[in-house]
Amino acid sequence: MEMSVIAYIPPGSGYAALPLGRYLPPCLLGVFLRWLKENIPQDSWLIDPLGADPFTAIEAAKAGYRILVARSNPLIRFVLEVIASAPKENDFRSALNVLMRTKISGETLIKHLQQLYETRCSGCNQLVQVNGFIWEKGHDQPHRRIYNCPQCGQKGDFPLSQFDLDLLARMEAQKNKTHARAKQRIALGLEGGGFGLDEALGCYPDRSLYFLMTFINKLEGLSLPPEQKRLLQALLLSIMDIGNNLWHWPEKPSRPLILTTPTEFIEQNLWLALQEASRLWTILNSPVIVTRWPELPPQTGGICLYQRSKTDVQELITQARPQAMLANFPRPNQAFLTFTVLWSGWLWGVQAVQHLHTALENRRYDWRWLAGSLQLSLKPVDAWLPVNAPVFGIVSEPTPSNLFGTLTAARRSSLQLKGLAFRPAEHMFQLEWVHQSEKSAMNEIIKTDFYRPAIERAIYQKGEPINYEEVMYICRIAHALDEELPQNLLELDEDLLDKQLIQIKNVLQDSNFLITYKNPHVPQGNQWWPTKPINFEIPLSNRVENSILDLLQKNKAISVNQLDQVICSTYSGLCIPSLELIRICLESYAEPLADQKELWHIRMEDETINRAEEISKTVNTLKFLAVKLGYRVEGENPLTWQDKEGKVIQKFFIIGNGIFSPLFNQAEKDLILKSILIFPASRSRLILYKLRNNAFWQSQIDLGWRLLKMRHLRKIAQQVEITSALWEVQLNADPLLWDPPVQLQIL
Repeated sequence: MEMSVIAYIPPGSGYAALPLGRYLPPCLLGVFLRWLKENIPQDSWLIDPLGADPFTAIEAAKAGYRILVARSNPLIRFVLEVIASAPKENDFRSALNVLMRTKISGETLIKHLQQLYETRCSGCNQLVQVNGFIWEKGHDQPHRRIYNCPQCGQKGDFPLSQFDLDLLARMEAQKNKTHARAKQRIALGLEGGGFGLDEALGCYPDRSLYFLMTFINKLEGLSLPPEQKRLLQALLLSIMDIGNNLWHWPEKPSRPLILTTPTEFIEQNLWLALQEASRLWTILNSPVIVTRWPELPPQTGGICLYQRSKTDVQELITQARPQAMLANFPRPNQAFLTFTVLWSGWLWGVQAVQHLHTALENRRYDWRWLAGSLQLSLKPVDAWLPVNAPVFGIVSEPTPSNLFGTLTAARRSSLQLKGLAFRPAEHMFQLEWVHQSEKSAMNEIIKTDFYRPAIERAIYQKGEPINYEEVMYICRIAHALDEELPQNLLELDEDLLDKQLIQIKNVLQDSNFLITYKNPHVPQGNQWWPTKPINFEIPLSNRVENSILDLLQKNKAISVNQLDQVICSTYSGLCIPSLELIRICLESYAEPLADQKELWHIRMEDETINRAEEISKTVNTLKFLAVKLGYRVEGENPLTWQDKEGKVIQKFFIIGNGIFSPLFNQAEKDLILKSILIFPASRSRLILYKLRNNAFWQSQIDLGWRLLKMRHLRKIAQQVEITSALWEVQLNADPLLWDPPVQLQIL
C-alpha cells in the first residue's frame, strides 16, 4: 500500500505539565490544535476514543470544538474534570485548611503530619523539615536525609540521626495496621489479584503509606461540600504518586512502565509536596464545560464523556456525529494500570475497583496486548465516523513493535494510513488516517519481499545511511502498509514479530545489497548503505543546510521557533531533520541581533558576495604559498600544486558552505591522500556533526582526506619561513573540535 507523506508539526510550546504526567503520553502543546485549525472547521464534533490524556480534549474544547471523550481510565477522567473546572490556588488552600484543622490523637492534623518529616539539624540541633530520605533498594531503612536548615543555613545530605531512627521505629509499629487499611479499600472489590496488589503496596515506604492512610481517614470523616472534597482528592492523588518509591536518586526524569524500584531512590516529604501539589491542577484561567452523554456541551465548545458500552450508535450519529478523530496513543504501562486499581480504591472505595481487577491479574503488557486493547477502543468509532473522515494521531516514545501494534489496530478499525512523519530526536510519530467504508482484505501469510524495497526507498529519500532503529521502523511500517497481518488481532501469534525480525536481519546481512558501518554516535551503533550506489536524493543534511541558508538570505531576522516550523513544513515523512541540526546550521551562518537575542540574522561574512570573495582570497593564498614552496599551480577550484616534473603534490577543494560530500566523486582515487578540503572555520561544528551522523562519509574522509580551515591557512601563510616539512606539520595544528552547540532560545 502506498501512502503520502505529511509535514511534521513541531511542539514549539513544549509539553503540558499535568498530574500523573509521567505515566501518560506526553501532552504536546499546540500540535493537535494546529492540525485541527488547518483541517477541521471550528464548529465540528470530534472524538477521542482512547481518552489517554486529559489535555488533548481540553485544548480542543478551549479552541471552540466539541469533543467526545471515552470514559476509559477513571484517574484520567478525574484529572480531566478537575482541571477543566479551572480551580484556583485559594480554592485548594481553603479546602486543605478545613482538613488540617481536624484533630488526631489530641493534636491538629497539620501538626501530626508535619512531625512525620521532622529531623534535627546536625549543625544547630533545631527541628527542621527534611526534603527527603535516600534509600538503597532492598534495605529496611533509609541511609541519608536531605534538608536545608533555615536557622543555621546548613544544607545537603547527612547520615540518619537517632531522632530519625526513633521515628522510623514508630512507623514500624504502625505498619500492620496501616497496610491492612490500605489493602482493605481495594481487596474487597477484587476477585483475586492479590499478588499485583501486594506488589503495588510494596512500592510505598511505611511513612508514606501512613501519611496517605491518615489523610484518607480524616477526609472520609469530614462532611464537606462536593467541590471541596474533590479538590482534596485531587491533592491526594498527586501525593499518592509522589509518595511511592519509583523516584530515582540522584533525581532524573522518570517515566515508569513497570513497578521496579530504582537502585537508589528518594522518599519525598509528602507534607511539603502537599503544599505544592495544586500547581499542576490550576493551569487554566477559565473553565471548560464537561458533560456526560447524553447531555451535550454548547456549540461554543466543550467535552462530552461517553461510555463505549452504553452509548447508542444511532443516537450518537444523530446528535453528535464526529467529523474527525484525535488520538494520543499510550504506551503499554503495567505500573500505571496497577496503580490505577490501587489509587481508585483509595480515592473512591471498593466499588470503584470491581471492574479493574484484570489490571492486577495481567502480568504481560506487550505489543500484542496493545494491539488488542486499541482495537477494542477503536471498534465503536467505525460506526460513528463518516466515510473519509480524517484521523490524526501521535505515538510518543515509540518502539517498532508498539508502532506495529498501533498500525495493526488502526487497520482493523477501517482506518487507512494516509501518511506519517517521524522526528527521531523527539521520539514522536505523527500519523494521519482516513476512515474507510469497508475493511480491506488482509493476508495471514508473512511476506518478506517488501523489506528490501522499503529499506532501499528510505535510503533513497534520505540520501544518507540509516541506522538500526530506522530500519526497524521502516520494516514494521512496510509490513502494516502491505496488509500482511492476521485477521484477528486477539489471536496474534506471539512469535509474529520475531519471525519478521529474522527476515529483516537476513536483508541487512546481504552483502550484495548493503554495507554495514560501525558508528558509535547513532542508536545501536550501526548504519547501512547500499553496496552498489544508486541515484539518491540530495543528502538530507545538505538539503536542510541549503534551506536554512536560503531562509537567512531572504529574511532579515528569524527566530529558532520560526525556523523550525518552516523546516518541518518543508521536509516530511521519515526525513524530519533534528532540531540539533537546525540549530547547528543556524549557528554556522548566523548570529543573534544585538537588541533582540531571540532573533537571528545572517553574518556579514556569509553574505553571498562576501563569501565568494573569501573563496577568491583563499585561492590567492594557495597560489602565494605555492610560490614560496617552489610549486606550480594548476586550476582554481580544485587547485593543484605540482612540482617541476608535473607530479601532483597536493590538491585543494574549497567550499564556502558545509557541503563536502559531492567532492568524494570528484577526487581521483590515487590522489585522495593528497586531497585537502578547505572550508570556513564557522562550518567546523556543522561538518563534524555530519561526519558523526554519517558513517559512510566518515569512511571516505578516513581514506586520507585532510581538513583545513580558511583561517588556519591564512595563519600559515603569514609565517616568514615556510618549508614543505613545516607545511605538513602545520596542516594538522587546527583540527575539527566538537563543542556543544550554543543554547538557543526558542520564543
